Amino acid sequence: MTFRTEDQVRNQAGITLGFIDAKGNNVETTDYLSGVGQVTSFIQLGTKLGTSDFMGISDKPDGWFLPFNQNGVAIVLETKSEKEDVSKKKWETELIKNIEILQKHYTKVAGILFDGLSFEINNGDRVVIDGENGSGKSSLIKAILDMNRGIVKENANYEGEGILEVPENLVISYINQDTSHLKGFLKDYCELQGLDYTLFLSLLRQLDFERVQFVKPMEQYSEGQKKKVLIAASLLTSAHLYIWDEPLNYIDVFTRMQIEKLIETYRPTMLLVEHDVTFKEKIANKVIRL
Repeated sequence: MTFRTEDQVRNQAGITLGFIDAKGNNVETTDYLSGVGQVTSFIQLGTKLGTSDFMGISDKPDGWFLPFNQNGVAIVLETKSEKEDVSKKKWETELIKNIEILQKHYTKVAGILFDGLSFEINNGDRVVIDGENGSGKSSLIKAILDMNRGIVKENANYEGEGILEVPENLVISYINQDTSHLKGFLKDYCELQGLDYTLFLSLLRQLDFERVQFVKPMEQYSEGQKKKVLIAASLLTSAHLYIWDEPLNYIDVFTRMQIEKLIETYRPTMLLVEHDVTFKEKIANKVIRL
């Protein structure tokens, strides 16, 4: 797994915010100064602005947008590498410190804390979305599914900002956390899903599914057994992308190990939300932290 460095994130922020030009150079006009770098101190910026308000302040901001008009809105940027958790209090403290420095000269100051979170899923990738409850993991999955189904953002039941690109005609096999829709018998389920019944049963056996369960209605299955049904069905579905939302809920250690082997065998392109540390370490080649 690779993460972009703070320098790479800072340059991305500079381009995104317009703090630097197309060649990566800082910008100086008659109206404002802007740039990124961590090489320019507040003392130097104050000199260019023609003010002594920053005298003796040798701190170096990650990025800045500073109008010559003191009544304009000044912006200070604090960046961290993708590996860092920007929710940590110490990074917020650093940003607040720089905001307070700018407030010595400006009446309106905005601060941006940026970790450069962005990612793409390429063929063969197995990407895990990681984050605390409420961080937006499920919303991200919903956004991808909605775009794939042609549902516009205005009709979605979540909020978010950013750019999401999903290829046209992308086939997604999706496992969510809800198993309540599993009803009836496995043979009927396979016919409905277009799955090879014999192969499906063989795959369930590899997941330690007892044969006696094959003839029972799925309403009688435990939550773990229902999860195995969903996982087997997903792996047998021909798709470009497999999105699994907490697939290991109610799954025992042996079955988890079998799932790992099956993923290595089938090698699907995957986007997963999962809290099991061992599973993530063995399966993921990318981790996205929200």
